[in-house]
Amino acid sequence: MIDWHTHQKLNAVAEHRLPLQSAKSAQQALDMVAAALKEPKYDPKVEFNFVGINMRNGDWPDSEKMCRASLDAISPDRPVFLMYNGYHSMCINTIGMKVMNVDVEKFPDGFLVEMDAFKISHDLNTVGEDVLDQWVFEEAKYAA
Repeated sequence: MIDWHTHQKLNAVAEHRLPLQSAKSAQQALDMVAAALKEPKYDPKVEFNFVGINMRNGDWPDSEKMCRASLDAISPDRPVFLMYNGYHSMCINTIGMKVMNVDVEKFPDGFLVEMDAFKISHDLNTVGEDVLDQWVFEEAKYAA
């Protein structure tokens, strides 16, 4: 199989990200992240970076709560990257910014958009090839 057409690797990785599209507020998204950080599915020994995807904040009453400081309060020792729907923007905690060499002074709230966010999203797959192979195998079984 050629990944250029099936996006099998991308799909396998996405299955190991926290889906956040159901969050109706920043606080609910933050609560979902705090709970997920304790789940074995998101074990930092498998993938050190924690990634949440598909936040939809258009009608959140508290969008300002989604910031670096809020993420630091939840996870000061593990990089957290939360991507908004469409992957054109994300919010990152302080350790995540350090790991990805993001200038904290340039992005004090931890909010990145467009090219800055795209660069980070491409660098987020930190699992080993053996883990990724297993994830792809699981996705292939599911697809079959």
